[in-house]
Amino acid sequence: MNKPNNYENTKAYAGGAPLPAGPYICKVIDIAEMQSKKGKPMVKVALDIAEGPEAGRFQEQYRNDDRMDKKWPCVMYQLTEDQEGNCSRGFKTLLDCLEDDNPGYTTVWGEGFCAAIKGKMLGVVFRREQYEYNGELKWSCKPNSVRHIADIREGKVKVPEDKLLKDHGGIALADPKADSFEEIDADVPF
Repeated sequence: MNKPNNYENTKAYAGGAPLPAGPYICKVIDIAEMQSKKGKPMVKVALDIAEGPEAGRFQEQYRNDDRMDKKWPCVMYQLTEDQEGNCSRGFKTLLDCLEDDNPGYTTVWGEGFCAAIKGKMLGVVFRREQYEYNGELKWSCKPNSVRHIADIREGKVKVPEDKLLKDHGGIALADPKADSFEEIDADVPF
């Protein structure tokens, strides 16, 4: 094997320790209105951890990603409507937490909706989710629900149970409560 060009200057992939499941105080990095593949209105929210030992984790991951098509490493999707076309409880919970946890902020409807949310603080609960990659079962840690920041700081929010793959004998433990982020049928870049 001949040494490839630019071998010395090429960064190797660095795996880091996975994010532990649990509640975190996050900052909204970006938010976008979009539609799911089924045409349902939703928001896509990019997050970073703002406090504690994991603060800045996703900014660091993004900064160290040298791929041309890199994406923000922590996003959550929230449908804005329920099956009947009314406001979903998950979306209402998201907005209530943003209003309650950011003094002086109220939801801006219409044109300035996303711009007004960017930079706001949000309590987010992450859970471990099992996935398969090249025939091997692995784990990721993703946003699962939102909670009030005060409840997180006071230790009132528990670590959610792991979500196991159904087709590997596991039971999917998706939180049936309406304030959990729904499984969204879209994989869209920010």
